[in-house]
Amino acid sequence: MERAYRILCVDDEDFTLDLLDTLLGSQGYEITTALNGKIALEILAKKNIDLVLLDINMPLMNGYETCQKIKGNSQTDHIPVIMITSID
Repeated sequence: MERAYRILCVDDEDFTLDLLDTLLGSQGYEITTALNGKIALEILAKKNIDLVLLDINMPLMNGYETCQKIKGNSQTDHIPVIMITSID
């Protein structure tokens, strides 16, 4: 049996996280969520993740800063990051 791809969804909006969880979870992906970049980095340090969907505008640490930390760490720099936003 093939394992499900693990996606970390990072957004400060519960609605967006719930939507991503519903849409992607129904397609068989294993979804983990984080409300900010700091929590996302903690999750990445403990759990194997295949893809990060990362909001840009978040408190504590924005998406750009979070992405820099992901890509600047040899343990996580191989993980693809897709930036998501509702900015016009």
